[in-house]
Amino acid sequence: MEYKSKLLERVAKHLQVLKMKFSYDNENNCLVLEEQPFVIIDYENPMTSYQDKEILVAFIHGKIYTLDSKESKKVVCFLYCKDCNKIYIQVVDSPKKELICPYCKKSSASSIIETDRMPYWFNKNRTKEEEVYSEESLLNESLIESRLDLYDDKTRDLLEKVFNKLTGAPKYLVADEETIEKIKSLETVYPNMKEVIDYIVLNCKASPLRTNNDISFKPIVLVGGPGCGKSSFCSDLCRIIMGKPPLKIDLGNSVANFTLSGTAPEFKNSRHGLIIESMFSGEDNHPLKNPIIQFDELDKIKKNDSFSIESIFYSILEKANSRSFYDNYIGMNIDASGINYIFTANSLDNISSPIINRLKIFKIDDYTHEQLVENVTGSIYSKWLENEKMVREYLPEVLSTEIKEKIIRYSNDDPRSIEDSIIRVLNETLTIDPESEHPIALFSQLELELGWKKFRGKKRAATKKTQEESIFDPIKYLEQFPDF
Repeated sequence: MEYKSKLLERVAKHLQVLKMKFSYDNENNCLVLEEQPFVIIDYENPMTSYQDKEILVAFIHGKIYTLDSKESKKVVCFLYCKDCNKIYIQVVDSPKKELICPYCKKSSASSIIETDRMPYWFNKNRTKEEEVYSEESLLNESLIESRLDLYDDKTRDLLEKVFNKLTGAPKYLVADEETIEKIKSLETVYPNMKEVIDYIVLNCKASPLRTNNDISFKPIVLVGGPGCGKSSFCSDLCRIIMGKPPLKIDLGNSVANFTLSGTAPEFKNSRHGLIIESMFSGEDNHPLKNPIIQFDELDKIKKNDSFSIESIFYSILEKANSRSFYDNYIGMNIDASGINYIFTANSLDNISSPIINRLKIFKIDDYTHEQLVENVTGSIYSKWLENEKMVREYLPEVLSTEIKEKIIRYSNDDPRSIEDSIIRVLNETLTIDPESEHPIALFSQLELELGWKKFRGKKRAATKKTQEESIFDPIKYLEQFPDF
């Protein structure tokens, strides 16, 4: 069934689990309870014109109200009767433990929830095995409204936006065979990361043994010298797993602990922490339970600072503690136990032992000259083509070994200088094709003799950009780099 309202679709799923008979009126965008005098609408889009029901129930930002008064103190409760085993809706002054059942008239009815807020609709009188409904959530949603009531309208609206990105059933990053193969393929680009890649793949293959098939691994730290590809590897890994780069935090820039844990709304320029931000929902409105966060330069933390971020690591790197991670901005605990962490460091010397003990350590070797020629330069060249929006049909699809060797020689075997060396070699090899009179570059002498067109890249699909924007002017491009 297709619903016009995502909220009503979610409510309908609850009603189905509660085994309450209802129908969906698509024209009026409302749920009609068959055995009770209620019509459930989405307050943001009220289209119903029902007159034969005694009362309308509206869901306003997830909270249940009667339609007659948005500020009404009356609460719409979902009640369960132990004697006649029926679930029904009733408007009461407040949720009570024992209420009169309208069916059997006995005082054996009790509120399924202690508040009037979704989604904790389960019968507390039943055993765990007989539970009617228990939806997983990152935080105790029943406490949100009381938290919001503490603040003025402006602050309430800001907090509500954050809560909306954290509420509802969370989604999980999972590893299918295609994802695992893509992770394995990183070894061709990062040959010095084989041990790390094998570890991630092993954990991905074990994910079907987890309840939600989610990707999970112990916090890891990649230890190696500058230029060994640590940060670039993390970014590429996360693009495969998450479809986007990770939330990246540079610890070398004196990051304060409240950057992760947030600041209370009472303070000026208060803000939520990055831990909960990593779990924010996207367009699908489902928060993410197991994102990846990347921390760079773990060995650069300032330990004597009263706001040192190090104290936060003791609570987030242990699953038992991170299940109740406290964010100061929302003023509530949140389950952060699903987050995966990747740290990078140049050395372990300045890292506290308690933190090292919580991490799986991978020592990353520097690239050999052969690895730079065979793997790394080609990867950097591909990214350079993409980032600089180069016109590929006038450049090689794949750099020849001769050109790669020249690039590596100019870079002095330093991966961080390879892109600059590509530009230098482009300048040196820039020539004009006598047939088309178009500039070409980065072809070896042998490729030019055999016919450079056999080795050029493929023309990219046309875009909506103007012709002027799409034409590659090598002279204008090289003017950006006067040193070459």
